[in-house]
Amino acid sequence: MIEQRMLPARFWLGVVATLIWWSLAMGVYFLALGRIGFGLAFAGIGTVILLLSIATRAPTKLEQRPVLLPSVWIMLAWFTIFTLVELWMVVTTSPTLGIRRTYMAIHEAGLILLVAFTIWQVAAFIRAKK
Repeated sequence: MIEQRMLPARFWLGVVATLIWWSLAMGVYFLALGRIGFGLAFAGIGTVILLLSIATRAPTKLEQRPVLLPSVWIMLAWFTIFTLVELWMVVTTSPTLGIRRTYMAIHEAGLILLVAFTIWQVAAFIRAKK
């Protein structure tokens, strides 16, 4: 049988914060570059996630629902891989494209911290339950 656990609200807060930071920051960045379509899409997604998480108190409600641990590991793997791909983009982006590496690096640093916090919350929770 696949193991199910109810994860703490801090984990869900990390997931929500990661998604908000990723989408809102990307939206603002694309808007600053003049790519209105991508900017509005990412900013809209981030705003919807932010408003839904505040209005519904999502981390607290999700804390009360059992989730499959393999699903959690897949999500954390996806966060990690996506963060590493963005890190690679920061390192290899040519300055001649008009993209400022400083903004990308700030966004990436925040993303790395949020993903690390989320992984740390799961690891601490699982260690405490053993």
